[in-house]
Amino acid sequence: MTRRYFVTRGGRERTADVAATTPERFHVRLDAGAGEAMEVTLLGRGDVTTVSVNGRVFTLLRAANGEVVAERTRASAAASARSAEAGRRGGGPGDAGALVRSPMPGRVLKVLVAEGASVTAGAPVIVIEAMKMENELVAARSGVVKSVRVSAGDTVERDAPLLEIE
Repeated sequence: MTRRYFVTRGGRERTADVAATTPERFHVRLDAGAGEAMEVTLLGRGDVTTVSVNGRVFTLLRAANGEVVAERTRASAAASARSAEAGRRGGGPGDAGALVRSPMPGRVLKVLVAEGASVTAGAPVIVIEAMKMENELVAARSGVVKSVRVSAGDTVERDAPLLEIE
C-alpha cells in the first residue's frame, strides 16, 4: 500500500508517495512519481525515530501540530499524512511525546542535560553509541527535563526510556 505525504523543505511543498518493502524499509518517490526516488531504512523508533535516507541519517521528531520534522546537520524538512484539502489549509492533530527513548540498543556515552533544565525541540539531550557510531538524540518537544533515567556508561535496549520532558 502506498501512502501520500506532503513534505515541506525550504518553504516548498512537495508530495512523497511512500510504499513499504519490508517493515523497516520503504521506497519513496517525490512529486507524484515524477521526482527523485529514495530508499528509506528505519533504524530505530520511539518518541524520536532515526532513519537512513539513501545512506544519510536523519532524526524524526513529532511536532505539536502533528507534523514530523526530519533533523540533520544544517538541513530539515517537515512532513504530514493529512489529506490534500488539509494540506492546503495547514495544521493537523497530534501531540509530541514526553519521553525520549533509545531508538536502538546501545551504550549511553553522554547525558547532555540535567533534571530541571529547559530544552527546546530538536536540542541534543543524550548521546548513544551503537554499532561503533555515536547517535545524538534530541528533544522531541520544548519543555523542562522532569527526570533523567540513565547515566553515562549505562547499556540500554531499543525503546528504553532515557529521559522525560514536561
